[in-house]
Amino acid sequence: MKPINQDKKNKQKERILCLLAELNSTLDLYYENAIKSDVASLKNKI
Repeated sequence: MKPINQDKKNKQKERILCLLAELNSTLDLYYENAIKSDVASLKNKI
């Protein structure tokens, strides 16, 4: 069995968390724009 390189695992975990945070931020911007667009189109229909 190979010994676990804890430092490498921690760096990988930190990188994954950073990428997830970036993805969530990007999705927030996308959905925020989509919601604004939906609200604007609903206002135009009324």
